[in-house]
Amino acid sequence: MSIKKYIFIMLISTIICFISSFFIMLSTDPYLMGLGGFILFYISLGLSFVGTFSILGFLIRSLLKNKEANFKIIIDSFRQAIWISFIIIFYLLLKGLDFYKTWIFILFILFILFLEYIFSSRKKIN
Repeated sequence: MSIKKYIFIMLISTIICFISSFFIMLSTDPYLMGLGGFILFYISLGLSFVGTFSILGFLIRSLLKNKEANFKIIIDSFRQAIWISFIIIFYLLLKGLDFYKTWIFILFILFILFLEYIFSSRKKIN
């Protein structure tokens, strides 16, 4: 797949996910929608964040690192977009459930940083 095709597909998918997130937010009552509505909302919001951060990460990396192969930039950007999206969705879930504690959130961020360290160092070994 070409880079232009990848960015186009990611952009269209991200726009669809943002539209579905806003549609769920505007058309449902959070007290009546139940667990399924919350799950759909957080999944669509998370996927829209993944798409947004993946595209931004790819564009920034491709401008800064001209020597690295594009597929490596895409893989790194996508993986880190997933981590950032997990952090944001976890924060929103904790706040939504009124369970937010700073130390819990910091532990989660440290866990995500540890996972990123494992993935990035494993890549360099192989």
